[in-house]
Amino acid sequence: FIEDAIGTVDNSVRRMSRLLEQLQQGDAQGFASRVNLAELCREVAAEWSERGAAPTFEDHDTELYLRASRERLVSVLGHIVRNAQDAVGRDGNVVVRLSESDGNAIIEVADNGPGMEEEFVRNRLFRPFESTKGSKGMGIGAYQAREFARGLGGDAEVYSIIGEGTRFRLVLPLDADETALSSQQSGAMS
Repeated sequence: FIEDAIGTVDNSVRRMSRLLEQLQQGDAQGFASRVNLAELCREVAAEWSERGAAPTFEDHDTELYLRASRERLVSVLGHIVRNAQDAVGRDGNVVVRLSESDGNAIIEVADNGPGMEEEFVRNRLFRPFESTKGSKGMGIGAYQAREFARGLGGDAEVYSIIGEGTRFRLVLPLDADETALSSQQSGAMS
């Protein structure tokens, strides 16, 4: 039993070390392709609807595209949705929203869970191995999400109020081809 436990811990430590090494080297972005964000958000919301509070997807009729690893973005967004579901339990609300602002796609996951202390969000949320879940969480998801967003030239933002819930936002630059196309269409309509 002790040898199994040591083997399991050793394996986990090796996996976490590889992950941190990839993140530090900027190697965690994966193969980039043109990603339809509404399609991706819909897919993630549907995928996680069987677990906990079923997330809803609000799309503001936007056709937004991003150049990124689709697989990595699904993983990052899935992690954020799972965290929201863990926070609200079965009876809470989780909403995934997609919008556009100043040439950026905004993917927001909002929940009506217990929220997080401002100090935790400001000083600890994005530090690896810091977690509000105690022994249930490894504390690398928020860090991984932020580093993925930054690797694409964007960022991650978190707004949380104790007793009201949390909004986790990924701000990601739109695909340059999409931005140019939107500008050309706007100019043609004028």
